[in-house]
Amino acid sequence: MLAPVFLKRIRLPFLLINLFLFGSCSPFLIHKNIFIDSKDSVYFLGQTDTRYFQLICEEILPFYGFQIDFYENTQLTSEVLTKWKIKDPFECEKNMGFLESKVRIKIRGEIKTETFSSNGGYEYNCFFDIENVGYKDNQYVLLPSCNDFDDYIKMIVNHLREKFISYN
Repeated sequence: MLAPVFLKRIRLPFLLINLFLFGSCSPFLIHKNIFIDSKDSVYFLGQTDTRYFQLICEEILPFYGFQIDFYENTQLTSEVLTKWKIKDPFECEKNMGFLESKVRIKIRGEIKTETFSSNGGYEYNCFFDIENVGYKDNQYVLLPSCNDFDDYIKMIVNHLREKFISYN
């Protein structure tokens, strides 16, 4: 009888510790921060399954003028990579001296291995990664982030998130 009483006493602190640890690491659900890693420009999109991962990418990316270059599937991930999209530099990029800029998107679905279903599908945690480069001094270099570009990316990320939520 001592074991159940002991478990009841430690359950609440254990739950609070888990909430603190995992809640603070959940930028999308609790803090509503769409930016995961400011250094790498990686955004969490949400979750979907095998059926909808490719369909969502094929619907949303062309809407913003991106052409899908290739798909890559491994045992643990599915990735969609776009071709480089040449765009006019934003005003802040022009002010930094860039004459041209181009952007490429990668959407990565990381398989949640415990979610295999009988119809052969998995669920994915989906991430959005973007490369923004500009032409200056006869070479392409990574562009530093600016407000106009961040707004552009947030618009695409939010649209993708809405689709992942509606299909989940």
